Amino acid sequence: TFLPSSDSEMVEIALRMPVGTNIEKTDAITHQVEEAATIQPEVTSVSATVGAYTSADGTESSSNGQHLAQLFIELAPTESRNRTSNEVIDSIREHMSPYTDEIERLQFTEMSGGPGGADISIQATGEDPKRLRELVVEIETMLSEFDGVYDISNDNTLGQRELQIQLRASAAPLGLSVSDVARQIRASVFGLEAHTYAAEGEEIDVRVRHAEAARESQAEIENMWIMTPAGVSVPLLEVAQLNDSTGYSTIRRVDRERAVRITASTASWLSPESVTSYLRTPGPDGLSLMDSLQAAYPDFQISTVGRQQQETEAFSSLPIGFMAAGAMIYIILACLFGSYVQPFVVMLAIPFALIGVIWGHFFLGYDITFLSIIGFFALCGIVVNDSLILIVFYNQVREQGRSVHDSLVQAGMRRLRPIFLTTVTTVLGLTPLMLEQSFQARFLIPMAIAISFGLMSATFLILLLLPAMLMIGDDIRRGTYYLWHGRWRPGAAKDHGVSPAAQNPIR
Repeated sequence: TFLPSSDSEMVEIALRMPVGTNIEKTDAITHQVEEAATIQPEVTSVSATVGAYTSADGTESSSNGQHLAQLFIELAPTESRNRTSNEVIDSIREHMSPYTDEIERLQFTEMSGGPGGADISIQATGEDPKRLRELVVEIETMLSEFDGVYDISNDNTLGQRELQIQLRASAAPLGLSVSDVARQIRASVFGLEAHTYAAEGEEIDVRVRHAEAARESQAEIENMWIMTPAGVSVPLLEVAQLNDSTGYSTIRRVDRERAVRITASTASWLSPESVTSYLRTPGPDGLSLMDSLQAAYPDFQISTVGRQQQETEAFSSLPIGFMAAGAMIYIILACLFGSYVQPFVVMLAIPFALIGVIWGHFFLGYDITFLSIIGFFALCGIVVNDSLILIVFYNQVREQGRSVHDSLVQAGMRRLRPIFLTTVTTVLGLTPLMLEQSFQARFLIPMAIAISFGLMSATFLILLLLPAMLMIGDDIRRGTYYLWHGRWRPGAAKDHGVSPAAQNPIR
C-alpha cells in the first residue's frame, strides 16, 4: 500500500445533488446526513455548508451551486473510541442508503496525512464529448465490478436544460448574426435595464422582459419575432433552429484536451493499489483491462492520476537515491578497510534485513507502505554499522598473524556483545513508537517496524552469514591465485591447514 488511510479524527463529506436542485431540497438532504452523523457515539461535532464546496486538499476546484453541500465531522481521539473512522463512515453511509436515488454523489474523505484526493482516480482525455462520455461509463462499470469499491463518480457533471440556438441559412441575407439573435432572446427572457431611479437613498433598476408565462414556455419563445438590422420583424423560427438539450456544468481540459476524472473509494480492507494493479495486469489474451479499453478507444488517453500519480512520482526517485547511498557507503568502507572486496561482503548483509521487515509487518498486522521502504533505507546504514564492528576487529586480529578461521572465531566471540547492544538499544528506542496508538504516531509506525524487525533479523544473519561469506571470499581468492600461478598463495597453508608438501603440486 502506498500510504494507507489510517484512522482519522476529521472526516469531510461532499454532497452533490442533481444540477437544478433547489437549495431547500439540498438543505433537507444535508440535515439527513447531519442526523446520521450525530447519532454515532464517536462524533463530537458536525458543521455544514450548503450552496458551496471547497476542496480541503486542493485536488479539486472550489465551486458554488444550490445543489452542493459540504460537511465536516469531528471524531473523538482515536485512543478513546472503539471504532475506526472507516467504520463510522460505513455506518453513516448505511443510514443514508434510503436517499441513494435522490443523491448524485456522497463522497467521504478522511482528512489525515498522506496523499490527498480519492483512493482511485482515472482520467480520460479526448475531444469527442459523446465518445468520451461512453468511455467514462465503461470505466465506471469496470470499477463497479470490484467488491469493496464504492462512491464511483466523475466530474463530467451535466448542467441544466438549455435551448441551443443555431442560425439557418436564411438569416445571412437579412444581416442577422448569432450575437443579434442571442441578444434579443436574452432580452425577452432575462430582460433589459430600461431605467434606474433613486428611492429612499437606493438605486433601483427597472427591467423590461416578457411575462413569466411566456418566459417559462418553450412554445412562446419559439413564437418570438426578431428585429433585423433593417428594422424588419421576422419570426424566430424562420431564421433560427431551437434544440432542447442538456449542457455541462463544468468542462475540464488538460493539455488543451477535454478531460474527465473518474474517482472511487475503497473499503478499509481493500488496498487501492491492488485494484489499479489488477487493472493493469495482463490477462490470458495478453491485454489488461486498461489496455482493452485503450484499444477500444484509440483516440482517447486513459491514465491513472491523483494518488496513483503521486505514488509513481515518489517511487521513481527511490532507485536513484538508493544507488547513490549504496555508492557512498561502498566508497567510505573501501577507504576504511583498504580493500575493494570487503565492502561488498559487508553490503551483502543489507538484503537479508528484508526478511525481518516483511515478517515484522506480518506479525503486527501492518501493510508495507512507502514509509516502510524509507525505513529500510535508513536500516541499511544501521546494518552496516553492525557489520563494521565485526569486520574491523577481524582485520585487527588478522594483522596479528592469525588465520582467517581463528580471526573470525575471535571476532564473533569478542564482538557479540557490542553488536547485540547496538541492536537492543536501537530496537528499544523505537519500541515506544511502535506501541503508540495515537493518531499522530500511527502514521510513522511502519517505518519503526521496518527498522526494528529488519535490524533484529540482520543482527542474527550478520553473526551467522558474514563470517561464512568472508570464508567463501577468501576461498575464492585462494583458488583464483592457485589457478593463475599454479601454486598456493604464500601463507595459505598456515591459514587453512594445507600441508607444506601439497602447497606446490604442479612442478
